[in-house]
Amino acid sequence: MKKGLILWILATVCGCTGYQVSRVPQPKGTYIPAIYAAGQIAHGPTRSQAFRDLAYHKDMTEGELEYMISLLAIRKGTSQQLKDILLTILNNPAATAQTKLRISGVLPNLDMLPLDQKEIVDALARQKTKNQTLEIMEDALPQ
Repeated sequence: MKKGLILWILATVCGCTGYQVSRVPQPKGTYIPAIYAAGQIAHGPTRSQAFRDLAYHKDMTEGELEYMISLLAIRKGTSQQLKDILLTILNNPAATAQTKLRISGVLPNLDMLPLDQKEIVDALARQKTKNQTLEIMEDALPQ
């Protein structure tokens, strides 16, 4: 009786995560099927590697990056895995201010270790400073 109940609970919990992933609205984009497939991978390290490999693509759209962040918020992983993926996303030239805002919005719910979370916050701050410096320099240039 107890084994059956435990198996039922385990199957329900595992199934719920896949169900949650399938409920996230999918934007249009070339990489959406691959991102969705990566989100369905049950083995955490393999899922994280797939997300990270996808996050390296410089031709991703803002919508695709935000979709990946949404799936990360559901499927999670270890603190180190999440940190690696988020840093890769932040270093992607396709990451916009909206992408960074999305990361800062989900960051408190990712259950990351404080040092890993601080590293992401520092990277967000560096990105904002770099963008502000570029804007100031562009404004200073003669037209």
